[in-house]
Amino acid sequence: MFSYKMTDNSILMKFSDKLNNLITKTGTTNYSLAKHLNISQKTVRNWRQGIDEPRGKNLNKLAEYFGVLPSYFYGEQECAPTLRGKAHQISEKIEVYLARHPEEAGRIEGIIDALTREQSDFQSPPLSGSQAERKEEGRTKKGRRKTA
Repeated sequence: MFSYKMTDNSILMKFSDKLNNLITKTGTTNYSLAKHLNISQKTVRNWRQGIDEPRGKNLNKLAEYFGVLPSYFYGEQECAPTLRGKAHQISEKIEVYLARHPEEAGRIEGIIDALTREQSDFQSPPLSGSQAERKEEGRTKKGRRKTA
């Protein structure tokens, strides 16, 4: 079992410390993590307390859940969870909310659709200087004013 790793006379964070930091940053519960990984809450608790550590498939699933590489838990690098890991957390929160308020499903879907549309708007190529000026002034390509 891993404990502290020594490199250049510095003490690195233990696996359990890194796991606890990720859990705290993302607002994950032991229950939701256990459910997602298909393990018991006791196993998650043991990982968090440093009694045991995941191996193989569970380590990979844990890393995927938080959007980090498995080496993050044992390596020196500090990395923040990726958007993929954050998406898991948001998805779980929506699931819990909808379990309590099923009548809100349509509204939540509408919000997600609107966010998806906004995201595709941001991905369009930027306007050139003259295009942006025409758009701002409400003119067409030939310099005429647009009519409503």
